[in-house]
Amino acid sequence: MADLHFFSFSRFARLGLLLALWGHSEALQAQPTEKTPEKPPMEAMDAKVEAARVATEYARLAGLPAVSVGQSVHYTVGLPEKAQRFQAGVLAAMDRYHAAALKGVGGQAEKFWPKRPVVLVFPERTQFASYMRRVEKRSFDATELASMVVTDDQPAIAMLWDNNRATAPGHASLEVQVGERVAAAVFLRMVGAKNPVPSWLPVAFGTATSFQVAIPTQRGYLTEVRRNAQAFGKGQKECPWDASLAGSRGQAAQASFAYWLAFGPRAGKMAGLAKQFVPEENQEKVEMAQAMKKAMLEDSDLQALWQGWVATWR
Repeated sequence: MADLHFFSFSRFARLGLLLALWGHSEALQAQPTEKTPEKPPMEAMDAKVEAARVATEYARLAGLPAVSVGQSVHYTVGLPEKAQRFQAGVLAAMDRYHAAALKGVGGQAEKFWPKRPVVLVFPERTQFASYMRRVEKRSFDATELASMVVTDDQPAIAMLWDNNRATAPGHASLEVQVGERVAAAVFLRMVGAKNPVPSWLPVAFGTATSFQVAIPTQRGYLTEVRRNAQAFGKGQKECPWDASLAGSRGQAAQASFAYWLAFGPRAGKMAGLAKQFVPEENQEKVEMAQAMKKAMLEDSDLQALWQGWVATWR
């Protein structure tokens, strides 16, 4: 009887041990394993390589002797040699402006650009002019500071680097200058490559996006724009959407109006306005007043409402 009792105990003990080991094995299998980092899709890598090639070729055609090519999430940028130290900031700014601009115009992030856009920064006006003639195949206007091609085949942003503007107190850094051009290009893409739009509007939207991104080191620049807009709004008879406005105050007023419609109290209205510049049959272009009417922005008190807001804009 004693032997039988010992045999039974040993049998159950071994069975318990086997069950315990089996449970431990299951627990190990259930534990999450460390994931191997996913490699970027081959098409994404190919797109970056192709965009880098395009940026280098465009720079060569424009007579830019050396270009530093960088890759952000959405854009490929070519910077002149003396601007290489700003590359990290420029890359970060481009993606932040891209995201903010999409929000401002109601764009969808997925495949917004059918092909990876190239951004080129030129330190000399002669190089910028050469780019216009040899890449865009058009004449150069001496007043132009940037050019944006938002077609499907190869989106491109070319801009003249205002180095004096970047280093003066209360002025935009290179990161902000590039970011504002990216935002303007997003706006034009939303409007449509073949649809004419008032030239001041994408520029104003780009500046407005700077207030949404709000880079801490650019507080002086943003404060200056805000003060100029408020000075314009005090008893001013002209509307902030008037295309004839000029000077720092007029441009600041236009930027504040764009901010008001895209990110401020009237957020969402800019997205509606951007869709109204598609000409109807036999119509060459849609004027600003027509687009505003179609976007239900023809309120007779619109200017007074903007003036009341801009006076307290913070």
